[in-house]
Amino acid sequence: MKKILIMMLAFLFITGVIFAQDSETDESDTSGTTAEQITPSPSGRYLEISSELKTGLFMERIEYPLSIIGDNCINCDYSREGLAICPRSECQNKTNIRERARMHNNDDAGMLEGRFRLDLHLKDDDLKMGIKVRFQQEVWMGNNPPGWDYAYVYGNFFNDQFGLIVGMLGDSPWAAGFMPVPVGISPSYMLTELDKQFGFRAEIKPTIVPGLNFGFVLNNFNNRIPKEYAESLMDILLESVVGIAYTDDFFHGSLAYRLDSGYDKTAKGEDEGADLMYRLEEKILDKFIEGFSISANGWLRGLGIDSSDKELVNFQNWLYIDWAPDDFSSQLYFGFHTGKDRQEIYAGLSFYYNIFPWLSAGLAGKYYENFGNNKVFDIYAVKRVVNGDEVSLSPLAIQRLWSIEPQVRANLSSSSYFALVYSYEYGYLFPDGDRKTQVLNLRTVFTF
Repeated sequence: MKKILIMMLAFLFITGVIFAQDSETDESDTSGTTAEQITPSPSGRYLEISSELKTGLFMERIEYPLSIIGDNCINCDYSREGLAICPRSECQNKTNIRERARMHNNDDAGMLEGRFRLDLHLKDDDLKMGIKVRFQQEVWMGNNPPGWDYAYVYGNFFNDQFGLIVGMLGDSPWAAGFMPVPVGISPSYMLTELDKQFGFRAEIKPTIVPGLNFGFVLNNFNNRIPKEYAESLMDILLESVVGIAYTDDFFHGSLAYRLDSGYDKTAKGEDEGADLMYRLEEKILDKFIEGFSISANGWLRGLGIDSSDKELVNFQNWLYIDWAPDDFSSQLYFGFHTGKDRQEIYAGLSFYYNIFPWLSAGLAGKYYENFGNNKVFDIYAVKRVVNGDEVSLSPLAIQRLWSIEPQVRANLSSSSYFALVYSYEYGYLFPDGDRKTQVLNLRTVFTF
């Protein structure tokens, strides 16, 4: 703890030296300036509004085996109606088929009917301050008000060398960025250690090193705490994030580390450990091959856990190769993840050709396999008791999976489109057998 406080004090001292040097430069630069020249300009305050709506028509057909437990057959359809237990003789070696249709867009639009976003940005160029708010609605049934994806006030001071952001945080300069959602991980769980939490972020952007951004985030606990309040200020400080990023014309890199105080615990009463996130991008190849770039990011969870149960330790690594000139867009990505008794590989490929300015077509595919000893991600598996025995009936017990997804897209404008997508996915569920999923999705996207 003392080391952390010493680091923070050293950080503030260095920052003060940088600001002091810059302030002296500013005073000398304005020594010959008249009063009329330094009079503030008229108000530069303005409001930016943008929005996005994603929805669609979704039809799905799933074929999967019925689980055999003892003398019973378990209809593992993951529905709210229950397990539909029946005698083994009635369903052995049979396949269950489930078909459903609903309003839904399965391309990053939430888990239900669709997603609506409204972004507001109030900016004052004279004060160098602003407010950013994002309202987001994904649950449309019942009386559910919109959620706040982020809502914060920011300011840039000392000639833009110091930034302070307070509120429900977003747009972190040290974030790892987008990652494909791994098998067995809820999309809402991904990448919430830097953003979507209430706190304040301090950023140092020294002019002596253009492109450098470093600082820290003081925020709240990211798990359960035994009492309503922390017992000491140190418990909160030890949940802080420290981060650094550097960007120039050839390279971008960022690294963030979230500490863990040990005061908050998981549902099992254990420490969740610290987190480390990184992102690397090269910008040189685009100068020789139009639209070509390579990037990587990753997330190491559960650092410092002192327990025999390492379920929360998970190291995710992704590599992306993108090529998007005017005529087409393509991506090749790879992922390698390690965890408790898990060794996972991911691979994905997509290619879409612009036939006309308003029409494009192509396909995407992916492959996943778990080589580890544990074929079920226990912290996500649904545990049920059948005839006194606890069994796992989770749809996430996937050992191997591949899919192919052709798509035709019609652009209504540069930012709105309809897309017709067909997807065929094959997965092997441990230990039950094969699962085959077919999806037809008419996606609708409007942005403003």
